[in-house]
Amino acid sequence: MWSDPTPTPDKTKHRRARAKQWERWQGEILPALLPEFGRVLQETKSLRDLEGRRQQTPSCHCLVKIHNISIVRFSCIEDLELQFCSCAPVAVQLMCLAAFACSPILPSLAVDLRVLEFTMKLFLQVSPNNTAYTISLENVLADMGFQLHHQARFSVAHSALRRDAILTK
Repeated sequence: MWSDPTPTPDKTKHRRARAKQWERWQGEILPALLPEFGRVLQETKSLRDLEGRRQQTPSCHCLVKIHNISIVRFSCIEDLELQFCSCAPVAVQLMCLAAFACSPILPSLAVDLRVLEFTMKLFLQVSPNNTAYTISLENVLADMGFQLHHQARFSVAHSALRRDAILTK
């Protein structure tokens, strides 16, 4: 009598897109980020000394493209213009800058690793409520005069970091 309705084409298309993105994170992006993450932790003394980290221009002979991105830091939103190619993907370059991309390929937003670390530790102490936290963070940044002009939300990066932290334990 009461049965689940057949998924609409939009829902199945969205589901396939999310599954493909998950596979890309797991199969390509996270394995490429882990060595760089270890290097960043070592070079910055566990994220204590991030000053002086600079973006690196690809040194290969590939076709270089330019991509604009914003990084949410504790004290500001940093707007960058990254040069990237297949040898130097955007996500890896962001990790060199101690930031985690909100999407695997061409993110418009990244989040400072210290902000993500704080968030992860916060949610270990309280009942998780991503929506309340991310809206609060966006409001605090807006009160400071910053504004995010992106569709990607902070919670995307936070969720990806939490999944990765859970998988690597």
